[in-house]
Amino acid sequence: MWSINHNREFRVVESKSNTWVAQCKPTLERSSTTAADSSHPPCDWCVRAVKKKTHGLWQITKWVSGHNYLGDLMSNSNANLTSAVIAKHIVHSIEDDPGYKVKNIVSHVKKVLKVDVSYKNAWYGRRKAIELVFGSWDSNFAELPKYVDALMQSNQGSVIRWLHHSDSMDQVKTFKYVFWAFGPAIDAFHMCRPVICVDDTHLHGEYKGKLLVAVTQDANNQIIPIAYAIVDEETISSWFWFMEQFLSKVP
Repeated sequence: MWSINHNREFRVVESKSNTWVAQCKPTLERSSTTAADSSHPPCDWCVRAVKKKTHGLWQITKWVSGHNYLGDLMSNSNANLTSAVIAKHIVHSIEDDPGYKVKNIVSHVKKVLKVDVSYKNAWYGRRKAIELVFGSWDSNFAELPKYVDALMQSNQGSVIRWLHHSDSMDQVKTFKYVFWAFGPAIDAFHMCRPVICVDDTHLHGEYKGKLLVAVTQDANNQIIPIAYAIVDEETISSWFWFMEQFLSKVP
């Protein structure tokens, strides 16, 4: 953020388990592509940090605060403004509004940091910010059993049914379908009209799938969701399994 605020770019020239060194990027690029130019002496800016064995913390051992390299005028872009930096900068905005638009991120970065950022970089920053707040696709699917168990414990009378792939191991089971129905919805179903409506919707993201749902109407024409299922595809097999669980678990 220091480099971005000062409209300077740096490059890490050494990164080890106990040493980290960064130098002025334009100077490094000029020295690697052109011959030495007396009119543009190398920039002295440098930062060096080492990890101390005594306390296990990182300590800055060298810091040159000013850039003496003028050269070409710096552009409004900055390579050090990565998607990870953008993610940390907008994480609170994502917490307040998960639908925070990419074009708004571009405008926000331009206004606050005075740096032009591409739509692609802002999109990746938004994606990483969402993962910081809500977790990744992997972590969310890994938490699905705990999430469903928590729902069952907090809603008495609820039911759940898993169908795992045939090649799953006892230690690592891969689910194919999962069905659940909330106890209060099951109880309410007895007071509703004796008809159900079923539909599905696409799950977007890294893991494709379908969410199946069965709903009904009460005497006031209010929609009451009764049962849900996550399946891989909308097929005769998945719908048959869903309806079979509904008939056996929702009397």
